[in-house]
Amino acid sequence: MTYDSRLIETKTAKLFRETDKLHVILKIALNDIKKVEKSKKFQIHMGTWFSPSYDDGKTKCMVCAAGAVMAMTFKAPKENCHGPDDFYRDDQLKQKFNALDSLRSGQILSAWEDVHGSDETFPGTAARQFPTHYYYSPEDKDGEPDGNARFWETMNALLAYLQKEDL
Repeated sequence: MTYDSRLIETKTAKLFRETDKLHVILKIALNDIKKVEKSKKFQIHMGTWFSPSYDDGKTKCMVCAAGAVMAMTFKAPKENCHGPDDFYRDDQLKQKFNALDSLRSGQILSAWEDVHGSDETFPGTAARQFPTHYYYSPEDKDGEPDGNARFWETMNALLAYLQKEDL
């Protein structure tokens, strides 16, 4: 299914679409992930862009960081699967969703290339990678006593770094 993202134009959606700052798109995504955590309709699953949950018969839709933005900022319908290519009419959105996928795993240079089209303008003093713990599990925590605390700790540290470097 293709989704016409031009239908939704909130202040946050416009900011996400128009910015070239990685820290801005990451901050929007982290805020949207927090909304998903409280939602009865969505659940975080970092291995899935945006997919209805058919396995258990429940109505929760699985979304990753970019999927959280699709769901919360752009109000993509939860009944359908979505990925960056579904936003085909808006290359800026498509690139930013791909950049979020890179950022959650600490790939700063890759995210920069997604947003800026190349690495030629990447600041020479900035780190190209950032050590992150991007595992996120709302259910079994994969044996981690702190659950998703390390995910939030590293994502907030990455956000602070990107803000400091004005990336």
